[in-house]
Formats: sequence, structure tokens, C-alpha cells
Amino acid sequence: MGDDGYVQENCSILRENKYLYGIYTRYDDSTKDHILDGGWLSDILPGHPQFAFVIPDEDSSPQSKAQVYDYVVATRKGQKYPVFLMDVDQDLLTISEMVLKDRCAVCFDQCGKMHIHGRACPETKCTIFDNSLTDILTQVMPSEE
Repeated sequence: MGDDGYVQENCSILRENKYLYGIYTRYDDSTKDHILDGGWLSDILPGHPQFAFVIPDEDSSPQSKAQVYDYVVATRKGQKYPVFLMDVDQDLLTISEMVLKDRCAVCFDQCGKMHIHGRACPETKCTIFDNSLTDILTQVMPSEE
């Protein structure tokens, strides 16, 4: 959990109130090794989260994303850690593909900008903070009628 004392304090409060909670980290090509060597999970275990989420930065290479996802899957299968580990991007795509038989997942980043997984995301100035979801989807994915 690094130097952030607030994380430990917040985890303690959430645990005392019997809430489910998770901790996340973002990674790129230069920081993925801390995930792959198990260091990040070891760092967060003192906070007793039920969930641990890894999220690739936009500039993460496809190779780094694949390595981290392979690690996530192997870690879940090995059940070595008392936490549910999830690769947010790849797991959402996998679930979407299983349910819809297609890769169609939409998410919004911290700036409110929409990203469409598995498909090119058209440039849009709309954000979820300034526009309704309906308006954004209409602009980005117009009706095929």
C-alpha cells in the first residue's frame, strides 16, 4: 500500500463496518514487474481487501497487458492469496465475450472520456460528467437505421 497511510486507515474503517472493499493499482510497461513478482499483492494484504484490481494505463503495451493477465489468471487458479484478483480491462472483455459472444465493453476513464474495448473509439469531446450516457452513446454509436 506504499506510503499512503490513509489506505490502511480507510481499510480499517471499512472492515470495522463490515463492508466489502477492494484496492486497485494502475500499471504500465515500467511498473508491471511489481505486480508480476507478487510484490503489489503482498503490499496490499495488510489492508485485508476482498478484491484487488489491476488496471493498465493507456500506454501499456499489448505484451505487458498479456503478461499481467496471465499472472492474474494463474494467481486466481492457484488460490494462494485471500483476495479476488481482477484485471479490470481483460476480465470485463472476457465476461462480455462470454455473455454476448462479442467483445463490446464500454468504460469511462477518470476524466469521464469513453473508451470502447475491442473497437476503435471515435474521437468525442463528450464526457460522462457533462453529458448523459444516452447522448454520448448516440454521438459515438449512431443508429444503423
